[in-house]
Parts: sequence; structure tokens; C-alpha cells
Amino acid sequence: MAPTFDKPIAIIQGVGPGTGSCIARKFAEKYPVILLSRTPANYEGIASEIEKAGGQALGIPTDVSDEASIKATFDKIKTLGPNGTQPKVAAAVLNGAGSFVRKPFLELTTDEFLNGYEACGYVSLSPLPPTPLSPLHQLPLHQPHLPPSQPPSGVTNLPPQKNSRSAFFFSQLTLPLLLDSVPTDTSSKESYPPTLIFTGATASVKGSARFASFATGKWAVRALAQSLGREFGPRGVHVGHAVIDG
Repeated sequence: MAPTFDKPIAIIQGVGPGTGSCIARKFAEKYPVILLSRTPANYEGIASEIEKAGGQALGIPTDVSDEASIKATFDKIKTLGPNGTQPKVAAAVLNGAGSFVRKPFLELTTDEFLNGYEACGYVSLSPLPPTPLSPLHQLPLHQPHLPPSQPPSGVTNLPPQKNSRSAFFFSQLTLPLLLDSVPTDTSSKESYPPTLIFTGATASVKGSARFASFATGKWAVRALAQSLGREFGPRGVHVGHAVIDG
């Protein structure tokens, strides 16, 4: 049976040994964290650390690029409040990398370019198991953002994990929860706007030579973040895009 949470939760996608684990640790200092990754094996280290430190963590195997998978996950999340009600959501973080393709533009194939635009990158490429909800004692080992000088050995392309599609699905499912969590009393110093955060990279703002595919996908997510910020900021939800390399 899944636990329930009285406090507002933070939903973290793409937890791993680099940026993702740091995000999970930071949010776990204040909120119960819901950790999304394609395979349960990927969320086994950090959750144990979080719970030993007195925090709360719950992992749900989720492919954020698959509409049915992510919708099933959010159906579960909506029951994690007191007595099976919808919990308040303080923050949601989409921490995705991108398909690493570094080659001259005129040598790019159609698949390579589109994979870079849609790819979620080095996020757990193993198949999603049919496991239902799994309580976390540990967290997802999401592959880190790899700098241009460190592509995986012998790899120039990765299966399409659909970064832009993932950002669309994740945003459409988290924003209603964030809107429902906008505080009515904003005078308190402890009152923070519910927040949706996307992580990016230098390629989100700078399209370097031979990175046409990678940069296109990164720019697309940043553009989405800007649009959502202008639409939902006036309604009380903060939307941010953070450039984090490494």
C-alpha cells in the first residue's frame, strides 16, 4: 500500500548520480519527494539516503515520454494526499538530458535530427517493467548530462525518448496540480508559489557548431518554459528554466 502525505510534495523526474540526485536531496529537506524513473533499479541509492536522513520518498516507475505511462503515474499521485485525496504540490522538476549527436549538419540523417529534437537522452534506456507503485527506499540512477567531450563510448545516437514530448506531457499533468496548490494567503514568509522547473544546458541558449540536433531539442524545451511562465505566472504558478551543465 502506498504511503500518503500530509505535507505538500515535490515531483522529481530524472533522478541520477549528478544533477538529479542533488535536486532530490535539496527538495527532500523540506518536502516528501515523488521520484519518477523508467526502472525501479534506478531509484535505489538516493531514496535510502533520504529516508535515513528522516525524509520521505516514493518511487514510481514511469516513462515520461509515453502518454499512457505518465497518465497512470499521475492518477496514483492524485491519491497520495490525506485519506486518498489529492496532495498539494510544491514543485515539479523535469530533469532531462538530450540525445547526444555531434556531427556536421550536412551529415545528419533525418532520424538523428528528429531524435535530438525529441530525445530525452541518457535517462534510463532499459525497458519499463510492469511493476506498479513501488515505495522508495532508494532513487533512480538517471544518467547525468554528459558534456560534449564525453559521449558514451561508441555511441553517437540514442533511441528517441522524446524530450519535447516528455516536457509537454509532464507540464500538462503537473500544472493542474500546481494551480490547485496556489496559496490563498500569500502574506506568510513561508508561502512560496508552486513551481515548475525544467533543467537545460548551455545548448538551451547557444547552438554550437555540429550540435544542430542537440541544440534544437534544448531550445524547444526552453521556449516551452518561457511560454508557460507567461501564461501561468499571473495565475500563481512560477515556471523556471535552469541551465545546468555536467
